[in-house]
Amino acid sequence: PSADGQLTELVAYQLPFGRKWVHRLQVPPASLYNSGPMPMPLAGATGIVLAYTETPRVRGQVSVPRTILMLLDRESGAARDTMQLPAELGPAEVLDLESFGPNLWVAGQGGVLRRARK
Repeated sequence: PSADGQLTELVAYQLPFGRKWVHRLQVPPASLYNSGPMPMPLAGATGIVLAYTETPRVRGQVSVPRTILMLLDRESGAARDTMQLPAELGPAEVLDLESFGPNLWVAGQGGVLRRARK
């Protein structure tokens, strides 16, 4: 969590040098912890792909989880692209991320999504 607890910080470390960058997700940690573990990020030569499921906390209403796929720049941690995944794929904890050439494949419980590099 961030210092104020309102954001989730992703921290990249470059061994043996230490902390390289921090990316702050606009999601409170409590919204992530209710959804199960995130799959291992997929690291490429220039980017890192990660997926997470956010379950917003809203009093008196049913919260609908949403799963986000995010591409971060490997050197700076800046977000390059973000997309909401179809609900049929399921939560992030069941996703498998694979890269083949210019294609990213996201396999879930209800299908497979292919995303080509822009």
